[in-house]
Amino acid sequence: MTAIATEAAPALTILGVTDEQTTCDRCGRIELRGTVILGDENGEAGRYGSTCAGYMLDPTGRTKGVGNRARLIEEVRRDRIYWALRSAHAALADRDKRDQYGAAGFTRACRIVTDLERATLIHRPDEIAAVAAVRAKAREIRAELRAAGKL
Repeated sequence: MTAIATEAAPALTILGVTDEQTTCDRCGRIELRGTVILGDENGEAGRYGSTCAGYMLDPTGRTKGVGNRARLIEEVRRDRIYWALRSAHAALADRDKRDQYGAAGFTRACRIVTDLERATLIHRPDEIAAVAAVRAKAREIRAELRAAGKL
């Protein structure tokens, strides 16, 4: 008896949903209402229609409700980003604490956005712009603190 070598498919996870791309990367179907973003362990992401995403997650066809689950994950992801960016802006905006504690505010803000990027949560253009704005404000505050001799 000979053994057949099979290569295991990479484990995919749902990263979210988007309406920016309306074409399935697997079957080529166009004009979809949205696509599910699936990522593998190599960090590569693909965008698929909900039917193809369900098949890719479970080739036996038992997966149901992938679109709903993806929407829930996307909602949680956006909520996490919203609160993290709000916290970063609050750390940068409180001038009284900045004068009292020095560099703690901008260091905390930079740590927050770095954690978001490391968790690969940032992938929409508006989120990328928001992170860039936090980093720019942090650089501005760092320059102020250096000029005042507090850093």
